[in-house]
Amino acid sequence: MEKKFRKHKDYSLFYDVAKHIIEKAEQDFKTAEKTAKDQKECLGETLGSFLNKLHPKNTDGKQCGRNLDIVLTGATGAGKSSTINAFFHKTLAKVNDYKPETKEIMLYEYNDRIRLWDTPGLGDGVSEDETHTRKIKSFITSKHLIESHLNTTQVFIIVILEATRDIGTVTKLVKNVLLPAVDYQHQHILFAINKADMCMCGRYWDDSENAPCETLLNELEKKAVSLQERLRRDIGITMSKPIYYSADKGYNIDQFFSQFLY
Repeated sequence: MEKKFRKHKDYSLFYDVAKHIIEKAEQDFKTAEKTAKDQKECLGETLGSFLNKLHPKNTDGKQCGRNLDIVLTGATGAGKSSTINAFFHKTLAKVNDYKPETKEIMLYEYNDRIRLWDTPGLGDGVSEDETHTRKIKSFITSKHLIESHLNTTQVFIIVILEATRDIGTVTKLVKNVLLPAVDYQHQHILFAINKADMCMCGRYWDDSENAPCETLLNELEKKAVSLQERLRRDIGITMSKPIYYSADKGYNIDQFFSQFLY
């Protein structure tokens, strides 16, 4: 009888543990669902605010302001495609963290005045990099990038880095391709650090606040300053401190967009 009782008691304990795990999983799911909803609403408000500032309406109610081309470059897996999806507030570009999805230069048009260009990622091998580099250089120097818009077009070439990777591939892209090819009258080079939530293996990311904890925030600041200094030292260019953000989490997307307003 005592043996049967112990066996029944063990099952009871197992049941309590399983119940707790299920309840915790349901609570986590509800929290994640609410966070995703909040991020979606925030992204929508951010994009709307960005567009209003970029193309304010005049007294007749018509939009004025400049046209905008945003060209995303960087290493494979840095999050160029996910950044495009964050901008459009829906999935347009295929995303894969393990292999490159973008083989050609892809155009995504928000409207007749705002266009985003996704370029092939670098860092998958010497032969592939040479091919993709030629495509990027040819595209940046082509008149098509500007002539299909009005003369008020501004072109921002965004070099996206991943917070968990070294920047060796990116410095080669900037030094050997972008700097010699850029038309500084119409084109501007900016830098941004994506996947802020995965820096430090994601250990210090606060999901409830959808923001980095203080330890991670300090590390991201160090990375941004370090990148700024390395670009000055290795390439000889002085850039403003890069924005760090997370396209997947919707973190700091407003700061990412604000680069194009000034």
